[in-house]
Order: sequence, then C-alpha cells, then structure tokens
Amino acid sequence: HLARALTDGYSQVEASVDALLDPAAFELLPDAPLGPFNAHGLQVHLVSHSAGEVTSMPGFQVMKHLPSFVSLSTDVTVGSTVEYTTSLSTSPGVCVLMNKDESKLNKDLGLLRYLEEINALFDYKTKVESLARPTAASYSKQQKRSSRVDDMEKPSLVRIYSNDPKLTRQGMLMKRMTTIDASKEVVVVVD
Repeated sequence: HLARALTDGYSQVEASVDALLDPAAFELLPDAPLGPFNAHGLQVHLVSHSAGEVTSMPGFQVMKHLPSFVSLSTDVTVGSTVEYTTSLSTSPGVCVLMNKDESKLNKDLGLLRYLEEINALFDYKTKVESLARPTAASYSKQQKRSSRVDDMEKPSLVRIYSNDPKLTRQGMLMKRMTTIDASKEVVVVVD
C-alpha cells in the first residue's frame, strides 16, 4: 500500500511480476520513480518499555485512529506476554504511517512514540502484593549484612521521605533505608 501511494500506483513487487508476465505493461513504467513522491510514509517498529502478560491493547486502538494510520502488523493478543524491546525481534509490531502532509505524519509519529514512552500500548495483568511489613519469606535470596547504612554492595533500596514527626530530625526530613527491594518499588501519596 505504502509504495503504491508514494508512487503513481505501482510497487517493486508489481513491477517484477509485470517484467516476467506482462512485458508490455512493464515497458510503460518509468525508469525511475517520479519525484516528488505523492505522500510521506514511515514503517515504524514499535518499542515496548515494559513487560508482562497483556490484558488489553489501548495503544493499538489509539494508533488505528491516527490520520496517518495505514496498517498494523503484530502478533500480540490478549494473553500474550510482551518483553522489553531490545532488538527488532522483540518489537511488539510494525505500524505503517502515511500522509500527504509531512507535518501531520510527524505529529502522528510523535504521538505513537509518546504512547510507547508512557507505556500506554498495553495494559498488563497485575500482581496484587501485600504492602505489609517484609518478612524473611518475602526474599528469594539471603541479604548481606553490613555495618554501613550506605554500603554500595547492598541491593538498591527505596528511601522514605516523610513529614511524620517520628521520622524527622529537628523538623527536617530525614532519609531512612527500608528493606524493600527497589525492583518492587511503589509510590504511595497520602494527602
């Protein structure tokens, strides 16, 4: 679709078929594509900045309503597991965009990249975890003990900043280490 729209209605595949099966039609094609092209187009490989089991694909629905949208090729369905994109093979899909107005095409590309950045392509199945005090059973491996609070060999730890008088020193907020692994970090805002 993209190649036909950019040129005057033909593509390299069609030209190759005509060269073999219809030499007269092939001779009618120009030696080089006419310029300028009739439209602007992009083949966009999608990037996933998150991973998990997909429960819905709201970003795909938004994508399909973009003025420049032509097609979306993906193997992701509800129930699929999406991984972080690290190469073309882990890309969750390819979206083709095309528009006669290059600024509109770039605006749609910007929105698509923004959806990726804010992890809005997919909704994932969530794991409900208790925010109760951690116990020894909540750790999969033994933690190293150290006498220094800021020991760099410890795993990344979340620091709590609080206005609670019990956690402050002379009215100033104080940093306190927790035993929660940063990979399981959560932000709780209490007003």
